[in-house]
Amino acid sequence: MNSVRKFIGANRNFPTFNRFFGWLFSWRIIRRLLITFAVVVTLVVLLYTVELVRGKWAWNKYVAETEARGNPLDIAAIIPPPVPDDENFAMIPLLRDSLDFITPIDSSKQLDLGPYFKALKSVKIPIKNGNWTEGERIDLSSWQAYFRAESNPDAVEKVPTSETHQSPAEDVLLALTLRKDALDQLQEGSNRRHARFPIDYEANFAALLPHLAPIKGTTQTLRLKALAHLEAGKADLAFQDTMLGFYLREAIKSEPLLICHLVRIAINTIMIHPVWEGIADGKWNEKQLVEFQQLFEGDNWFADYKQSILGERAFSIAALDMIRRGDWEIYNGIFGGSPDTGLTSVLIPSGWVYQNMLSICLWEDRFLLNGVDEKKMRLDMKLVNSFESDFGKIGFSPYNIFVKMVLPALSKAGLKAAHAQTASDRAAIACAIERYRLATGSLPKTLEQLVPAHMASLPHDVINGDPLKYKPEGNDRYLLYSVGANQTDDGGRFDDDWVWLYRRNSEIKK
Repeated sequence: MNSVRKFIGANRNFPTFNRFFGWLFSWRIIRRLLITFAVVVTLVVLLYTVELVRGKWAWNKYVAETEARGNPLDIAAIIPPPVPDDENFAMIPLLRDSLDFITPIDSSKQLDLGPYFKALKSVKIPIKNGNWTEGERIDLSSWQAYFRAESNPDAVEKVPTSETHQSPAEDVLLALTLRKDALDQLQEGSNRRHARFPIDYEANFAALLPHLAPIKGTTQTLRLKALAHLEAGKADLAFQDTMLGFYLREAIKSEPLLICHLVRIAINTIMIHPVWEGIADGKWNEKQLVEFQQLFEGDNWFADYKQSILGERAFSIAALDMIRRGDWEIYNGIFGGSPDTGLTSVLIPSGWVYQNMLSICLWEDRFLLNGVDEKKMRLDMKLVNSFESDFGKIGFSPYNIFVKMVLPALSKAGLKAAHAQTASDRAAIACAIERYRLATGSLPKTLEQLVPAHMASLPHDVINGDPLKYKPEGNDRYLLYSVGANQTDDGGRFDDDWVWLYRRNSEIKK
């Protein structure tokens, strides 16, 4: 205060200025400022406290109600149990020594069993790889040309080829001996009934999943090998290849993550192709068809989808709880960036984080989990279609900041599960139709003729609950299809319906 008085005294020629400073630094004003500051701090503390109490109470109430219904929210409840190494497919030497789940490893050292082998860097040969979902068969002659181009100077690996002319199937099978040792190890390992890859679930969304890409790539190889075996008249070996592919599909079934679920769907689509071509060419026998059919009839992609959503939810909750506790390192793993952790962790009330956790769960309950019925095998298209429109109407609120970051990636997952279920259902029915044809010499006129000798019951369309559409044309062609996502019968058009096309000994679709 002495310095203030000296300053005022030195400026006696400026009475207005002096009076202002005298007023500003008067005890009365200082006291008012201190009181105002105290009030603001008290209000902020009160706000944080109220938000914490409200948010935590609402969250704890939801947790109690949800867990009472049997839906876990804790990561520990969804992590697959450990498996002894000698019973664990994931621990066969081929996989154990080539996959690192702790730190990223050089991609060149990872197991690579994909169909392209990276054998050629520059030579581009149009490979008609086939797509059964569009009625397109594989063209093995294109693959033959591809593998015979290994003389290219840019080749990284020497693909085995014959000096004499062989059939496309023979050349493809010869080329695939490049991966014979690895495939033999996988085949031997498939005798193990359990698979549990060493995923670091505690790392949350930052957990490494190095096994997914090579497993999917391997099924591409097995698909090609199975189709070549079929063409070469070796149906038993083709069956072995195909069933190994489906075994790899099941090897990641217990992993409660959406990406794992989507990879399984992709593998299912890949491995159905040789089943489809083998049926069209009459290559499978009764026993093989029964095993395929039983496999497909056991599929419940809606239950698998729910497991993945529950897993994603548990990961989201754990991640947000880490943020609530001030551990912002997880932020980069989820959203690909890092906020000003020091300032942000102070400014965001814990109650807001609780409310975001609750909002995510409520949205997932309403649209994602309630959108499918794994018992009735139905997808609620109204919820699927309303998700995006309702989501777009969400205004800004501190209670939904993370909702807008997390949920959009999950919006179409239920539809993908419905597509996968329909693929398995159509494949099961097609196996039963082929068994009927083998027994009677003709195609059934209606699907009802398959029951009960060849099917215990007929699966329905997961979109509308009606019977799947079946349109036979003589004994050499039929369409089997779902109305698809547009919920409209478009007559079996590939662009709109989900179609299984049977053409006896048909040519490659151009």
